[in-house]
Parts: sequence; structure tokens; C-alpha cells
Amino acid sequence: MDRHKVTHTGEKPFSCDICQKSFAQKSTLETHKVIHTERLVYSCFVCQKTFLNKYTLDIHTRTTHTGEKQFSCDICQKSFSSKGHLNQHKIIHSGERPYSCSICQKTFQHRQNLNQHTITHTGEKPFSCDICHKSFTQKSNLETHKITHTGERPYSCSVCQKTFQYKHALNEHTRTHTGEKPFSCDICQKAFSTKSNLTTHKVTHSAERQYLGYFETRLRAETVKKPFSCDICQKSFSTKSNLTRHQVAHTGGKPFSCDICHLLFTKKKDLDQHKLTHMDGNSFSCPVCQQTFSDSGDMITHYEKEHRSPR
Repeated sequence: MDRHKVTHTGEKPFSCDICQKSFAQKSTLETHKVIHTERLVYSCFVCQKTFLNKYTLDIHTRTTHTGEKQFSCDICQKSFSSKGHLNQHKIIHSGERPYSCSICQKTFQHRQNLNQHTITHTGEKPFSCDICHKSFTQKSNLETHKITHTGERPYSCSVCQKTFQYKHALNEHTRTHTGEKPFSCDICQKAFSTKSNLTTHKVTHSAERQYLGYFETRLRAETVKKPFSCDICQKSFSTKSNLTRHQVAHTGGKPFSCDICHLLFTKKKDLDQHKLTHMDGNSFSCPVCQQTFSDSGDMITHYEKEHRSPR
């Protein structure tokens, strides 16, 4: 229980007297100290990387080269290359989130997720490339970056032996052999082997929705009943009042008269707008250019001459 409690506090009381690296458990420190005193005797037959013991060599071989996954989840049957990875995975089924950020109280299922999150508050990038000095917030990102300098392709397909620089690239490639399509569209349920393909597919739904919305709007406009038809141009209207206002355009009638200057208008809204020009009460204003006249007749003469289009 005491050893377990340390996983919540983050305390690392055991420090290496050679390199000062700290550990949560004494047994882990003792295992670490071997690297300072003994040779790495277990060598990978594929990439010649060396390890302290056969256990870590076996994990390396499975995760990096063979793709073997002998540890299976008894709930969802998903397989993993190491028991530690399986145990981490099982937390997603329990829903437990035991790791809490002391700054924003956000909780996490795994300790490493909390550590990665904490850096977002500090902005710290403690992992630096010794070749180009680019810094990273996570060690895994640094290791992935370093491959770009070496050209190494450590991840090998167990089916066709094709090699890859990155683990995620190998995983995507492996699905071309298995036919697995774990990424499913939540709109049409179509499945894809890669997340990028799913993202590209979803764009088609966005465009489709925009098109359908436009089509439905047009369709509604076209299907609205318009029983009132103009006997001159056959244009149809949904109401009789709209037809009446339209027919004025054919007759040239101007039934709306200004009670101040007697100027005539085809539409009532044009008359109402015109009346605003008389608000000062002392002059008559042209409704187009706002030039003022002391006599209404002069204003009408000006309007007819300067602004009225000839028929």
C-alpha cells in the first residue's frame, strides 16, 4: 500500500548517487544502478540494441520488430505486447481517473497523461535533441524526432517485412493486411483504417448538408402555392395584395399622393419615405437629391426634369 500511495503523490525519495536520477521505489533504484556497474549483455538480433535483462529484451522485440501481442484484455479482447500496457488499457473499462492536476483539478486515467498535461501549465520543454537542439515537452516526441536525423526504420511489418520510421505508420500499414477498420463515421457508420481517411470522409457530409439545405430552401420556395396570376405577364403571387401592387408596374398608375406637395408614388413605402423630406415644415425637398424649394411646384418641376426617367 505504501508503494502504491507514491503513485498518487508523485514522490520519488530514492535517488541514484551516481547520476542523481530519482525513483519512487527502492527496488527500481537498485535495478537502475546496474546500468552504472554492469554490461548490457542481452542484444536484439534485429537492431543490436542491448538490454540489462531478457525480460526487457523480449518486450523490445515484441513491440518494435515482431508486432506480437500475447496479452489480451478479457473485456474487449484487444491485445497488447506487454502486461504493463494491458493494465494501463484496462483502466478505460473501469472509468477510474486517479491522477488529478494540482493546478486545474483535471483528472487523468494514467500518470504519464497527468505529467504531460502539467507541462501545459509550465510551458517547460525539458527534452532536447542533442543534434539540432530542438526541445520537446515529452520524451516520446524527442525519440520520434531523433529518427529524422538517423534515417533509422526500426519498425518492421511481421507479414511483409516492410520497415517504417514510426510506430503509428506501422500500425496503419498492418491494417492493410488485417482489414481492420477501427475508425467509424458517426453519421453514416462507414468504417476506415486510418483516422485521416475518416476526417477526409466527414468533409463530404458537411458539403452534403450545405447542398441539401440550399436545395430544401429552393424546393420550399418553388412549392408554395401562388394562386394569383397577372393576366399581362403571367407572373404568380401568393396573395392578392402582392398581385395588385405588381399590376401597377404595367398600368403606370401612382395611387399614392403626398398631401403636402402632391407628388405621386407607385408604392406606399415610397410615399412614406418621401414624406420625411417635409419634416422641417419650412421647405419642399427633392426626394432624390434633397435640394430644397420654397414652393412645391418648383420642387415638382425640378424632380420631373432632373430625376424622372423618360418613358
